[in-house]
Amino acid sequence: MQIIFGTSDFLSKLWPKGFGWMSIPLSQNEIIKVLIEQADFRIEGHNLRKFRNNFEGLQDLISVPEIYYESEDLLIENYIDNSKGKS
Repeated sequence: MQIIFGTSDFLSKLWPKGFGWMSIPLSQNEIIKVLIEQADFRIEGHNLRKFRNNFEGLQDLISVPEIYYESEDLLIENYIDNSKGKS
């Protein structure tokens, strides 16, 4: 974590307004928030449902796994094998 925070601190001094098109958190609080969100599978489940709703009606083009169970530290989805017939 010290390496991440040190790198973030260094980069924030080089680019005080951020990286423009690349949204990378530069403060320690922002980094911690992103890491916590990445470790919470309920957020991933929410994003998966949102993705499914956004592409409703396109199931023949886009396969989105179904969620069987979700908690903070576990997300169980079905497996989709779309490799059939592809080279």
